[in-house]
Amino acid sequence: MSGAMPHLGDAAEPAGISQAISSRAGITLLLERLRQQHCLLAINVAGDGTTFSSVILEVEPQRRYFVLDALAPAAGNHVLSRDRQLHFAARSDGVDLSFRSKVNAIGEQSGTAFYRVPYPAEIDYHQKRQYRRAQIPLSQCVPILLRTEQGDIIRGELRDISTGGCSVRLAGSTVDLAERDILPRCVIALPAATRVTATVEICHSAPRGARRPQRIGARFYNLSQGDERRIAQFIAYLDRDRPAGQELSPLSMNLTEPMA
Repeated sequence: MSGAMPHLGDAAEPAGISQAISSRAGITLLLERLRQQHCLLAINVAGDGTTFSSVILEVEPQRRYFVLDALAPAAGNHVLSRDRQLHFAARSDGVDLSFRSKVNAIGEQSGTAFYRVPYPAEIDYHQKRQYRRAQIPLSQCVPILLRTEQGDIIRGELRDISTGGCSVRLAGSTVDLAERDILPRCVIALPAATRVTATVEICHSAPRGARRPQRIGARFYNLSQGDERRIAQFIAYLDRDRPAGQELSPLSMNLTEPMA
């Protein structure tokens, strides 16, 4: 799947964001996440109605396979054989993942079986509607403008975001924001010349220091269904791979932009 940002148009609020991840880099990222988090995989073997479970022991991106631990219950290891179609399902960070593949090699160590499974053609990625938070890469800048109740305009950089709120770095701001402050206007510039607007409440505030800008955490209010969808799509975009060197393309904003 290409790294291009999907079209962010207005639409009815969806149940979630679904994508098919087919690039080797994207599949590797997701399999590694499952391995590192020791996520339990639910496995169904073609022709057998039982659901078995296992975990990923190793991911080998160069040779495009991963190593699967022995199945539980143990009866699954007698059902499993080479070239038999398997369906995998797992959840990681609130995202449902599923894919199909086959075992192409079976090994044993200390009396315990393990299996070599080729990379799937694609992994189905479904992000349910919930507060999944995504970090903004340090090398990227997603600008944000805030307006206080007194009319002060504050410029910052988005550091993480969910459909519930965001964290912002306020570089160069001389306005001190405190917990429970209500900012009537927040504008975030997302890729594809897309803007998200909301009212925000400051949930926590780390004061600026001599060499450290202020950083705030804010909760969204009055977020439209369309903007919630755009944020969910942006999070899914951050979660998947992009071609090397491709940067986010935020809408160009300046301090004179209308905030009304």
